[in-house]
Amino acid sequence: MTRQNMAQSERMALVKHASSRPVPLPLQCLALLAAGVTSREVAQGWLLPYHVGCRHPGRLCRSHGVYGPRAGSMCSRQLRRVGRSSSEEEAPRQNLWREAPEEALTEALAQADAKWLLFQTEADAAPSTSDRTASEQRCWRAAALMAASALDRLRPYTIPAAYLDIPPLRGAEDALLSFLGPEVSRLVFNFLSQVEQLSGAGRAFWQAELYLRELDAVAGQTEVQEAASEAKEKVEAEPEEMQKAVRGSVLLARQNYISAARFGYFLRRGLQRLELEKSLGQGPSGSLSDWMEKLSPADAVELARAATREAQRAVQHQATELFGSEVKLLRQLDYGPEAVEQLQLSGEGRRRLSLEAAAFGAALFDAEAAAARRYKLDYTAPGSRADGPLS
Repeated sequence: MTRQNMAQSERMALVKHASSRPVPLPLQCLALLAAGVTSREVAQGWLLPYHVGCRHPGRLCRSHGVYGPRAGSMCSRQLRRVGRSSSEEEAPRQNLWREAPEEALTEALAQADAKWLLFQTEADAAPSTSDRTASEQRCWRAAALMAASALDRLRPYTIPAAYLDIPPLRGAEDALLSFLGPEVSRLVFNFLSQVEQLSGAGRAFWQAELYLRELDAVAGQTEVQEAASEAKEKVEAEPEEMQKAVRGSVLLARQNYISAARFGYFLRRGLQRLELEKSLGQGPSGSLSDWMEKLSPADAVELARAATREAQRAVQHQATELFGSEVKLLRQLDYGPEAVEQLQLSGEGRRRLSLEAAAFGAALFDAEAAAARRYKLDYTAPGSRADGPLS
């Protein structure tokens, strides 16, 4: 069997393994609670002034991998562009992505390295007593570049989603196979399924998220199922119209995207650590999921939280570019269910978007490592919660 046929058979096995039903992320009620549906005062505590506003892309569409003019007009709320690398702005480069993706990726990553070196030069030239505003701006610029670099790593497999009203393309499964391998990729499908029992890796991730989302004061304080049950009760206490509006909302889709991206990063980081332990003769012989399930809550937090503030914000930047500002989406809840913007994607489109989010998170791990070789990143402190809004 050729290498191409083997890759195709592995991808088909993963797709068959996944549920065909349009499913949300597990513990959806926990995500609803974190969005502030029933605990607005808690959610407002996460709304730090670190958001990137929506852009106004104009009238663009995606066709055969190339972005170009589109006849007619469309509501600006339905057209939100993902931050793209400069490579996408040139038609010749886009043709190169189709005809020679590996060559295009090599060139894009070289350009990213040059930009990181330029960023470091600017940072070195900045006064040591520069104000916090300038530091925050540099951090967000670095986050945008890191997100663009992660997206470039997906382009050999798919064209990353750019608009909410255009169904995502296939190819995220191939990206997951490349970044995580077939066995670990199945953990992503399990994470996105509502019919399978959550894997040990999924439970370890959500246990860490309870702490990182400030629902637990101490890591491991509350069992995942207990927290999910409590959240479900609070959400179900809301009027049914509001529950229905939120379940199909852009707000929840934004949260699900972030959770899937963070889970992809979590798996990629855990895979690296497990391989390191095995190389030192200290790692277990079992699977990644079994190893993660045995992690202490504190160790799971260290894997779930991004290593740098720039990577944390890269996820937020990507979600904001695609779905819009979290602050604006949360404000819609104040005006009743009719004001809550709905995601106009089919169940299959939502599934592809979630798979792409997980692939983006896995690619972000590599983009972060590449950036660290050229730029002095701001590393998060052990035991700390993630910087800025999470949901």
